[in-house]
Amino acid sequence: MLRHRGGNVIAEDVRSDVGLKTSGGDVVAKAIDGAISARTSGGGVTAELLGQNRGISASSSGGSIVLHLPKNIAATLDASSNGVSISSDLPVSTHEEGRGKLSGAINGGGPTIKLHTAAGRIKLVTGE
Repeated sequence: MLRHRGGNVIAEDVRSDVGLKTSGGDVVAKAIDGAISARTSGGGVTAELLGQNRGISASSSGGSIVLHLPKNIAATLDASSNGVSISSDLPVSTHEEGRGKLSGAINGGGPTIKLHTAAGRIKLVTGE
């Protein structure tokens, strides 16, 4: 796990599992082909997954989470925020939906994508 106490943490073009954590900045994980774990207390999280889903976990106390995913990803989504919007370009077979909560299967389900933010939006986007 790569940790930083007071600034941004960036990983790019990684072909294995990645863990990123900072106390005072943004977390950016671009072109990752592996499991992603991203945490920040004072910023947002932006992540881009390439290849198959091997599990994604992202949380932020003070910012938004934007996750770029392949259109054909198979996943089980568990996303929550403190009443702020959650949106997905991908269809989610919803098990639970409401203000600040979205969970269910994407493309039939697969490894879990767990996302939580206390003070920001959550967006799942595709490249198309």
